[in-house]
Amino acid sequence: MQELPVFVFIFSDCTGGVASFNRNLINHTSLSSACKVKVILIKPEEDKRTPFTDKMRGEVIHFNFSSLENQFHVLHRLYALIGNENGCIITDNALVLNAVSLFGKTKRLIYLVHDYFYVNAALSFANLIDAAVAHSTFFRDVLLAAAVTEYQTKAFFLPYGVELPSVAWQKQRAGETLRLIFLGRLVEEKGVLLLKQIDENLRATGTQAEWTIMGTGPLLAQLKESWSNTDAVKFVQAKDGAEVYKTLEEHDVLVFPSQFEGTPVSIMEAISRGVVPVVSDLPGGTRDMVTDGIGFLCGTRNVEEYANAIRILDQNRQELHLLQQGCLRKARESYDIRKASDAYFTFFFNQMKTPLKTNNGSPIHLSRLDSRYLPNSFVRAFRKAKQKIGW
Repeated sequence: MQELPVFVFIFSDCTGGVASFNRNLINHTSLSSACKVKVILIKPEEDKRTPFTDKMRGEVIHFNFSSLENQFHVLHRLYALIGNENGCIITDNALVLNAVSLFGKTKRLIYLVHDYFYVNAALSFANLIDAAVAHSTFFRDVLLAAAVTEYQTKAFFLPYGVELPSVAWQKQRAGETLRLIFLGRLVEEKGVLLLKQIDENLRATGTQAEWTIMGTGPLLAQLKESWSNTDAVKFVQAKDGAEVYKTLEEHDVLVFPSQFEGTPVSIMEAISRGVVPVVSDLPGGTRDMVTDGIGFLCGTRNVEEYANAIRILDQNRQELHLLQQGCLRKARESYDIRKASDAYFTFFFNQMKTPLKTNNGSPIHLSRLDSRYLPNSFVRAFRKAKQKIGW
C-alpha cells in the first residue's frame, strides 16, 4: 500500500494573518484524507508576540529555540522534525530555507510569498525552491520581474479565501452610531497610532462613532493611554478565529490605515461579514479586494481622507447598506475558503507529480560559534555572558 504524502506546514507561532492563512488552508480542505498534515510552529525565545492557539487538523509540533544557541544545532533539530517522508514543505520561514539548504531536500519546497518581506528570501534561495506561490497577482509579478529566468515556470498566483457565513445569515443595518473596527497587530506599521487622530477629526465635525480595536501587540498600553479620555472605544483580544468573525458581524466599517501589506486577511474577513473597508491604498491584494462598490481606498497616513470616507458612510446610510451588500456578494463569489483550500491542496498534489530536485546541502553563512563541532550548551553560555557584559 502506497504511503500518503506528508504536507509539512511551517510558520511562526504568533497570532496574525500568516497563521490564519495557514490554519484556514489546513482546516477547510476536503482533500485531507489523501495526505498527512504536519504543522511546525516556530517560536524564538526572544519573540514576545502572542502565540497562535487556534486548533488545526493534523499533528502540531512546537519548535522553540534561542538566537543565543549554536544555530547549526538549531537547524539540525528543525530539519529532523521535517522528516524524510515523500511530500511537500509549505513555508514562508527563512529558518526552514536555511535548514533545507544546509542538510538537503527530501520534499518539494513550496514557498509562500505574502508581501515584499518574503521576496528577498525567494530570490536568495531560488535554486532550492520548487514553487513560489503568491495570493495576489501583484507579488507574483514582482517576483517574476525580479528574477524571470529563475521563476518564469515556478511562480504562481493562487487566490485565497476565508470562512463565509451561512446563506441564511443577514447583515443588520447600522444603528444611530457607526460601529468602527480595526483588526490587526498593534504595531506602528499597521497605522494604529492614526486611529485616535481619525476619531478626533470625526468628532470635530460632529460625527460620533463607537470603536473596537481588536488585536495584540507592543503598542497596546500606548493606545489605551491615548484613548483614556473617551469611553467610545473597546480593546478586544480574540481567543480564536470564531470570535473574530462574531465581532466583525457586529460592526459596520473596517478602518485599516496600514502602511505595509500583501493581501491582508483582515480585509477579506471584514468583507465576508459585510464590514465596509476603509483602508490604505497599497499595491497588491488590497487593490484587488477593495474595488468600486466595496469600500474606500485612502492615501497612506491621510487622516482627513479616512475621516471623510467615514463621514460619507455616516451621512448616507443607504450607500453604507449597498456597500455592505456588495461586500457580502463579493465574498460569496470570490472568497470561499473551501474552494481556495482545495485549490491549494490540489496544487500541492500536482507538485508531487514532478521529479524531486534534490540537493546535497548548500553552504550557508554561519558564524564560527555556529560550528557543528561546538556544543550547544557552550555556545549558548558564551553568548549569554557576552550579552550580559554588553560585549
